[in-house]
Amino acid sequence: MEARYRLWMRVFGGLDGVMRVVNILRRGKVRYHELRVKFDGAYASMDVCLEGVSDEVRWVAAKVERLPEVEEIRVELPKGEDREEASLLLEAR
Repeated sequence: MEARYRLWMRVFGGLDGVMRVVNILRRGKVRYHELRVKFDGAYASMDVCLEGVSDEVRWVAAKVERLPEVEEIRVELPKGEDREEASLLLEAR
C-alpha cells in the first residue's frame, strides 16, 4: 500500500554529504514531493517528503542510514496518515 512519508536526516559534510544522500534517494522507487535542506556550518538538515510502498521507503531509509555522513535519520508519516503503517515501517528497520 502506498503512503506518504517524511524522512528527516542530519548530514555532515555540507553539500557533498547532501549530494550523496540525494544519489541514494534517486535510486529508490518512490515519488518525491518536497526536498528541503538547511545548512548550519558543517551540517545540513534534510527534510524529504516522498510517496511509495513501505518496502521501498524502508530500502531508501536503510541505504541512507548506512552512509557515514548521516548522523541521524527519522521516518515519519505526515499528519492525517495511517499511523499503523508508520509503526510497521519503523519496526522493520
